[in-house]
Amino acid sequence: MATFDVRKYERDIVFHTRQLIRIRSVQSAAEPGKPYGEGVYRALRYMLDLGESMRFRVTEVDGYAGHVEYGSGKEIVGVLTHVDTVPEGTGWTYPPLEGVVEDGGIYGRGAADNKSAAVAALYSLLALRESGVVPDRRIRIIFGTNEENGMTDMDYYFAKEPLPDYGFVTDGPYPIVNAEKGSLVVGLRQKLARGGSGWIAMNGGEAPNLVPESCFAFVYSAGKSVLEMSKRGRSAHGAFPDDGLNAIVLLLADLFERPEMLEAEASGDSFLRLLYERIGRETNGESLGLACRDEEHGALTVNLAQIRLDRNQAFAVLNIRYPVSANGEEVMAKLKRGLLSEAADSTEIEVEVLSHLEPVYVAPGHELIRRLSRAYEKATGEPAKLISMAGGTYAKKLRNRGVTFGHAFQGTDSRFHQADERVVVEELMRHAEICTLALYELCKDEGEMEHDHLRG
Repeated sequence: MATFDVRKYERDIVFHTRQLIRIRSVQSAAEPGKPYGEGVYRALRYMLDLGESMRFRVTEVDGYAGHVEYGSGKEIVGVLTHVDTVPEGTGWTYPPLEGVVEDGGIYGRGAADNKSAAVAALYSLLALRESGVVPDRRIRIIFGTNEENGMTDMDYYFAKEPLPDYGFVTDGPYPIVNAEKGSLVVGLRQKLARGGSGWIAMNGGEAPNLVPESCFAFVYSAGKSVLEMSKRGRSAHGAFPDDGLNAIVLLLADLFERPEMLEAEASGDSFLRLLYERIGRETNGESLGLACRDEEHGALTVNLAQIRLDRNQAFAVLNIRYPVSANGEEVMAKLKRGLLSEAADSTEIEVEVLSHLEPVYVAPGHELIRRLSRAYEKATGEPAKLISMAGGTYAKKLRNRGVTFGHAFQGTDSRFHQADERVVVEELMRHAEICTLALYELCKDEGEMEHDHLRG
């Protein structure tokens, strides 16, 4: 069998991970050729230029995504990563955009999610080529730019480029995630009538897939007095709302558990009261009539992720993750009933699906699972167990042709989407070894692989 030495690139992998962290790649206003803003585009170009410097074929798809390619053949093996990140947030010990190396780790926003994996995938491809392997399929390392804000980049990319025949996404835990919950991002909107004895302005939350860490409000009374309120919670990934402390919910509790804070006819009061009574501190959707679970894939979760209130309009964003066995359309129907059935002004509240990512499920006997299992077991000596995940990855865009496969190892807290996000360098290199083996397993026909094993 061919031998691979991706570890010889450790210094380069660390260097380029740090450089990529230093590019702030949070979505911003679109510019010509840069649909998700200047910073995200710079990060995309960094990876494509790096691939070009390695003498790979490189394609950029209108600033939405791009790939680095090696090999030939009709079929495609795709490795999907992303270079965009969530905002930095607060509470960092290390500067979030410097890529500090300390105690065997690289610290910074995107260190774990997903910049180190993007760099490692490219060097895995280089290690495969340098070993002399000639692929029977084209291998593409695909770099996305909108994973954290709806994955519309992959919609555009796959409208222009073919879906891989086999794919894996390096944006989750090992061993193999063959099932992912469905994800609904839902907007609630209400126009507010002027009048009454006061009004509320409120702002909280930065992204649909984050537990909001801060929220503030101004309560204006008819007598022109102003009450300023703020709450600080603890951020976490929106797929795991119990891991965080929701600042919006904390502020709503202050408003409605202390009645003297609000005048009876304050504009926005009924909208906020509905959120508090039907969601409040619950993260399982019980009061909305959504609560469900299955033994293999866990329970449905609800994250009240964002809120914006001014004198004219109220707007909130919910992120709902539902088990593989549930149906997204049924979840939405129940949500509308749960929100609006008893609301006095329910006809004035608009409920809109902002994005819907269907669940992922690839059967245990699938050839992709078999080959990835072989790579993992060769590299680690451990069984490649199949697991289910609440978080959503680009696997949702592969139409059950791909799964999430690393790069995180269980038992390590990478603090993704939180302050002091990090990747452990030794684990990053272990991942690069597994990734290289996975590329080999997927790019060769079975007969060719048997020949390589005999020759080795």
